[in-house]
This record gives sequence, structure tokens and C-alpha cells, in this order.
Amino acid sequence: MVDSGIRLVHILMACAEAVQQENMSAAEALVKQIRMLAVSQTGALRKVATFFAEALARRIFRFHPQDTGGDSFSNILQMHFYMTCPHLKIAHFTANQAIRPLQGRRECMLSISV
Repeated sequence: MVDSGIRLVHILMACAEAVQQENMSAAEALVKQIRMLAVSQTGALRKVATFFAEALARRIFRFHPQDTGGDSFSNILQMHFYMTCPHLKIAHFTANQAIRPLQGRRECMLSISV
């Protein structure tokens, strides 16, 4: 399982590289492999690989979901979420405080929450 996990990470990186180089036929083949390998994983690696593959597939096939009600609806949902789970608001605030100084040093940054 460790070997397949390492292989999965390498294929994820290769797929991202293919997307960046706009080699969509290679990226499409790689994202199919990623999905097959991700199923055999457990825990966080499976979750991250699945989300990563979904994001790559959206880039490959240029799929952009429709707006589902605007920012005001999202803001209301977020407010209710934090009212019912205030400890998560503190966790998000703390995480953002740790991430913010790093953002100034990078042109582009990917943050994955598991």
C-alpha cells in the first residue's frame, strides 16, 4: 500500500505538470489512473487524491459549476455554521493566521484541508 501511495503522489504531480503544460491528452490519461489508485488508499491520502483528481479533471474538461445562489447565501450559511460550531471558527482563524505570512512569499499557493 505504501508503494501505491508513493506511485499515486508521483502520478498526481505528473498530471498537474501535464495540465500546466496544456498536454490535456496526457493529463486525461493520468487523471484516470489517479482515480483508480485513489480508491485503493485509505484515510487522508485517499481524500486528498480524490479532491486533487476532481480539481484536475475540472481543469482538463474546462468544467466550471454554475453559481448556486451568490455570496449572500454562502455568507448566511457560514454565519450559521460558526454559530453552531464556534470552536471551528477559532480553528479556522488560527490556521489562517499561520498561513497568512506564507502567502506574501509565494506567487501561488495551494492549501488543502483534510
